[in-house]
Amino acid sequence: MWELAEFKGVSLIKLSDGSSVQTYKSPDEVLKIINSGVKFVKIWGRVININAIWTIDVKEANDIDIFLMGITDDIMRD
Repeated sequence: MWELAEFKGVSLIKLSDGSSVQTYKSPDEVLKIINSGVKFVKIWGRVININAIWTIDVKEANDIDIFLMGITDDIMRD
């Protein structure tokens, strides 16, 4: 039996320059976008070349992470 549940984590995307970006999308969703043939992806207002993505780690989302991801203003969220 397959279970479909809402992803309750945060994907932490580490880039080649040492910085990182977080998204509420699951690693499978991020991987699907990367493998779709696009060269750039926009995550939280930041345009990233997919070749700069090194790893995608998952961490459990706590209330603070969920609150921060709900902020739409890029400057305030950062």
